[in-house]
Amino acid sequence: MPAHLHPEGIHEVERRTALAAVIHARTPLRPGGGDRRTGRCPQHQHQDLDEQLHVRPAAGRWHCFGCGAGGDVVECVVSTQDLSFTQAVQRLAAAAGCSGWHRAALRGG
Repeated sequence: MPAHLHPEGIHEVERRTALAAVIHARTPLRPGGGDRRTGRCPQHQHQDLDEQLHVRPAAGRWHCFGCGAGGDVVECVVSTQDLSFTQAVQRLAAAAGCSGWHRAALRGG
């Protein structure tokens, strides 16, 4: 059964999810100056494109200067785990411990 994703529910999941931790689970990240982290893009992992991935945890955004991929935590899960947007939000919600009213917010109920 497809879920209707309410914007407040999506924002709550994004707020509760550490972008750097999600990306670091796929590829090592290193300090890159300020609050930025750098590493290899989980999209392509080419040796010659080391440090092309830039993650800004405070902004909740990531970008690869090698392939152009980027976005927020949901877009990261969609692209790296081959999931739909709805599936990615639901997976992140479960990992973040969103239950009860959070799940209702995801459904808009």
